[in-house]
Order: sequence, then structure tokens, then C-alpha cells
Amino acid sequence: MWRFLSLVFIPTSLVSPLVSQTWDTIRHDVYFATDQSDISTVELRRLVAFIDEQQDLANSEILVCGYADHRASISYNLDLSERRASTVSDFLINKYPSISKVISAAQGEQPAREHLQLDRKVSIEVLRPTEFSVEDYSEDITRVMDLSTIRLSELSQGMRLRIENLHFYPGRSRLVPQSIPQLKALEKLLQQHPTLTIKIDGHVCCLLQDTLSPIQPSDGYDRDFNTNNLSVTRAQNIYDYLIRKGIDKGRLSYEGHGIKRPLIQPEITSEDEQLNRRVEIVITGF
Repeated sequence: MWRFLSLVFIPTSLVSPLVSQTWDTIRHDVYFATDQSDISTVELRRLVAFIDEQQDLANSEILVCGYADHRASISYNLDLSERRASTVSDFLINKYPSISKVISAAQGEQPAREHLQLDRKVSIEVLRPTEFSVEDYSEDITRVMDLSTIRLSELSQGMRLRIENLHFYPGRSRLVPQSIPQLKALEKLLQQHPTLTIKIDGHVCCLLQDTLSPIQPSDGYDRDFNTNNLSVTRAQNIYDYLIRKGIDKGRLSYEGHGIKRPLIQPEITSEDEQLNRRVEIVITGF
């Protein structure tokens, strides 16, 4: 069974800056009635309106992934998701012959959720080729082992802090439990210095590798949110935590850089990957 979202690599030329083809992605979901694989009139209108809004279909590829809710057997749900994906794929191929490629996949059942109708769907990804460059990341970075020991006098505007022991689950925007003390230390630092402002920069690893895949995103896939902006959601997770703890959001900002600012290139060891899989804190003001 072919799975698009597992293909998250970019071939490396080992040139700085690296220029590669990646893909802009636009997503749309088509929802189905229970145990049905025919597109309803309402969903068909939504689908046509979505496709008609897209530009340059001749240079676009469309990924069609079918899903089912968790009821019934695994094999039945896989077959149902395949029928749903085929229905949408056949419609797109027949109505829009200018599309360069339509790729269909069956994903089977989704985990049990409160709103099962959200799992009875086909997810459509419209991919357009684009280019990006890996930035020459030569900015000074201050390595910080433990945020709880840092003093305000040691900080300066524009300083970039690489926080060690601030790690996430692979493919997710959730921190591992061992990282909670560092997160609490960042919270305490901001509480003790109420004029201090920061920007949270998220980064990912492990995408600059050789592959035969034609699909080459420049950010990671977030399994929690089913999106291809893992560096953003990791930074946002810390941003949201600080706001929940009472830090004024006017003192905070966040940004995701995907793979564009690797510290190590190429990544040879797991330690190299860990260095690139990181969040950095930029001091923006006092």
C-alpha cells in the first residue's frame, strides 16, 4: 500500500546553498456517508469548486488518500477506503484531463474519535513544483545546557540560544517528558524578567537524504495534526504553553524553518540528526 505522507526526503547535492525542487501543497477533504463510497451532491460541488480554484493543473500532481472510520473489520475498512479513493480519482481523471498525474492510495481506518464523520473521507493534496534553497546558516549560536542557570546579564538582543535537552517525539510536535524541566525553566526565565521578549524558531532533521521519491517537502510531517509543517507546530507548541502559563503573547513570536537551516549537513549519524532536530530561542528585546 502506497503512503504519500511517509515520503519526506529531499535528495542532497551537498552544495551550499542547496537548491532543490520541492512541492507546494494545498489540501481538501471530501466526506462520505456511513458505509458509502459515492460522492454526495454537496461534496461534489465542494470538490469541483476547490479544483476549479487551482491554477496550473498541467504541472500539478494530485494525491488522493481514502479513509474510513474504525467500525467494521480492518480489511473491510481498507477496501472501503480504497473504493472511496478510486471514486474521487476516477472523477478527477475524467473531468480534468489536464492534471499531469493523479495518485490514489487506500489508508484504511482511522483511530476511534468522537466525531466519526470526520474519518469517513478522502484527503486530496494538490502538489505544485517549486524551488527552495537551504540557507547558509552561519549565525552565531550560543549553546545552552540548562536554562535554569542562565542570567539576564549573559543575554543580548539578537542572541540565538540552542536549548539542549529540549526534544520531541519523532514526527510529532509533543515534547518528550524529559524535556519538561527545560520548558519550565524557559517559563521561569520569562516570568522573572517581564520585559524580556523572545522568538521561538523550530527546525527539523532527516529530510536531506537520497531518495527516488518525486515528493520532496521542505518541512516535516506532523502526525498529530496531519500537516506538513512540523517545524512550525513544534515552535507553536512551546509558544502556546508559555501563553497558557500566563506569559503575555505580545512578548512571544514563533516561526518554523523546516530543513532550511541545518547545523550539520550532511547528516551522517543520529547525533547529527538530533542537532538539526531542534528549537532555538532568539532574544528579541529587553
